[in-house]
Amino acid sequence: AVVMIASSLDDSLVQQAVDSGSLALVLMCRSVTDLVAAIRAAARGHATFPSERLDQLASRRRNRLGTNPLSPRELEILEMLAAGDTTASVSARLSLSPHTVRNHVRNLMVKLHTHSRLEAVVKAHSLGLIETPSSAQNPRQ
Repeated sequence: AVVMIASSLDDSLVQQAVDSGSLALVLMCRSVTDLVAAIRAAARGHATFPSERLDQLASRRRNRLGTNPLSPRELEILEMLAAGDTTASVSARLSLSPHTVRNHVRNLMVKLHTHSRLEAVVKAHSLGLIETPSSAQNPRQ
C-alpha cells in the first residue's frame, strides 16, 4: 500500500495520488498520529484522502457535469464499496449473486472510465456522485 505525503494540495494532486496507486494522501502539516493512522488504514486497504479537497473538487465538477452516468443500483453498490464492503458482503446485503455484483462493479468502472474499485470510488466522490465515507474522514474508527 502506498501513502503519499505532500507539503500542500493543488487541484491535480488527489488525482495524481489515485493514478499512482496511492491509498492515502497526508499533508506534512498533519500530526504523526494522523500519518500513522493513514498508514494503518492503507495497510488494511482503506483509502484516506483530505475530505476538504475532495469536497471542493466535487462541487466544481458537479457544477460542470450536472448529470449522473450511474444507475441507482450502481450508485448503491459504489457507496457500499466506499464504505469498505467486499463483493461477498454487498452480495449478502442486497440479496444478489456475487456474479451480479461483479457485473455492476465492472459496469460502473466502465462508465467512470476507471481501472480499479478504489479509483472508481475516488472519481465518483470527486464528481459529487457519492459522499466521503466516514472511514476516510477518520481512519481510526
